[in-house]
Amino acid sequence: MQEKRCPLNRRLETVAALIPRGGVVADIGTDHAYLPVRLVQEGLCPLAYACDIGEGPLGKARETIARYGCAGKVFPVLGDGLAALEPRAVDTIVIAGMGGDTIAGILERAPWCREKTLVLQPMTAADRLRRYLRETGFCLLKERAVEDGGKPYGVMLAVYTGQRGEIGRAEALLGRLAEEPGRAAAAYRARQAARMAKKAEGLRLAGERQESEEWRKVAEQMERQAPTAEALRQALDELAPYSAAESWDNSGLLVGDPAGRVERVLLALDVSMPVIEEAKERGAQLILTHHPVIFRPLKRLLAGSLPWELARQGLAALCAHTNLDVAQGGVGDALAKALGLADIAPCIPGEGGMLGRIGRVDEGPVTAACFVREAKGKLGAAVCCCALLPRPVEKVAVVSGAGGDFVREAKEAGADLLLTGEAGHHDFWLARELGISLAALGHYETEAVVLPELQAWLGERFPQVEFMRAKRDRSPVELL
Repeated sequence: MQEKRCPLNRRLETVAALIPRGGVVADIGTDHAYLPVRLVQEGLCPLAYACDIGEGPLGKARETIARYGCAGKVFPVLGDGLAALEPRAVDTIVIAGMGGDTIAGILERAPWCREKTLVLQPMTAADRLRRYLRETGFCLLKERAVEDGGKPYGVMLAVYTGQRGEIGRAEALLGRLAEEPGRAAAAYRARQAARMAKKAEGLRLAGERQESEEWRKVAEQMERQAPTAEALRQALDELAPYSAAESWDNSGLLVGDPAGRVERVLLALDVSMPVIEEAKERGAQLILTHHPVIFRPLKRLLAGSLPWELARQGLAALCAHTNLDVAQGGVGDALAKALGLADIAPCIPGEGGMLGRIGRVDEGPVTAACFVREAKGKLGAAVCCCALLPRPVEKVAVVSGAGGDFVREAKEAGADLLLTGEAGHHDFWLARELGISLAALGHYETEAVVLPELQAWLGERFPQVEFMRAKRDRSPVELL
C-alpha cells in the first residue's frame, strides 16, 4: 500500500523551500530519496534524480521511491558526485548533509554546474564553502537558517555570475545569515561567535597574540552586528505577514534606508513629533509603530510634516498595522489576553484574516457593567462609551481600534458583549436592537496593549538590538 506524503525533517524542509519551482532536480548524496520524492509528490518539480555513491544507500532510495509511488518520476542514480549525470537533464543541483569541503570538491570536479542553480546545505566548514563560492564566481542569492537536532545550520541558494572576489572572515562565517531574522539565525550567529572566541583563546595560549586578536575581533563583530531595517521588516513579516493587511492599508518600511543598521528601536502606537524627538534623544535609528505614518500617497513633502521630519532626522519608520491586527499573537490576541478572557478564538473575518477575537469570561457569567468597569481599569481607559444590557455576559468579542462596525458579526459569533475602541451613534442603537452589549474604551487603549508583546517578541529574535517603549506616546484624545 502506497503511503500518502513523504516526511521531511526541518533541515530538508528548509532545503526544499529554497529550490526553484518547475525545474528538474538532482539530489546528490540523497537521504533515502526523501527530498526528491517530496518535491515530485507536491508538484514542485516534474522529475528528479536521487544520486548516491553507495549501492546500499541507493537501495534505501529505491524503497522510498516505490513506497510513495514515484517510480518513473524519481530516478535513482549510482555515481560519485555529479559524474553520473547528464548536464542537460538537470536544472537545480541539491547537495545537503555533507561537509563544506566535500561539497566544494564535488562542484570543482563538474564545471558544468556553473550553468545550474545550486542549493547547498553544509554540515561543517560552511565558511570554507562560502569562500570557495565567492572565489570561483558564484553569488549567494539567499541563505536560510534552520535548527535540527539541537544544532543550527545554514542553507544556501547560489548561482554563477563569474564575478570573483575575496571574502572577509566574518562574512565567510555568517554569509547572508548575518542579517537573517529568527531564532535559528540568532543561534547560528551565536554558535559561530562562540567558535571564534574559543579559537582566539587557543591562539592566545599558543603565543600567537596577533592572530588571536584578529579572531577575537571577528567574534565580537559577529556578536554585535546590528541588523538592517530590512531585516526588521522581514522579521515582522514572519510574525504578521504583510500580505494579510487590508487593501486600503499601508504597512511596511515607510521611511528610511532599508540597508541602514539598527541598534535601537523605539516602539509607539503612532509617529508624532514628541515621539520623533524622543527617538533622537534616546539614540534610536528606527521607530516601530502600529499606525502608518503615511496612509495615502503623498502629493507633496513639506517641512514640518512627519515624514519630512523623520527623513531630516535620519530616522526610519516601520509599521505593522492591520496585518498585526489579524496575526496570531498580534493586537487581537493581546487585547483578549489583557482582558483575562479564556478559550480565546479568532472571529470576525477581514480581507486577510480574522480581525477580532472571542473568549469566555474566566470567572463565569458577570453583568456587562461589572465586566466593562474591570476592563476599563485593565486597559487604563479614561472614558468608556457603552450601551449595556441587563443580562449576564459569558462570551466577549473584542476588536481593537475602530471596531464599532462589527456589532452584527460579534452577535453572530455568539458574543454577549463587543468591546472595541471606537463606535458610532448608530452602532450603539444597532447593538440594542440586536440584543448585544457594546463598549468603546478608546482607540489607543485597545491597541497599545500589543506593544509589550511586540517588544518581547522582537527582543528574543534580535538580542543585539535594544527595543524601547516610547514614553511620549499617548492618545491624541484629550479630556476636559
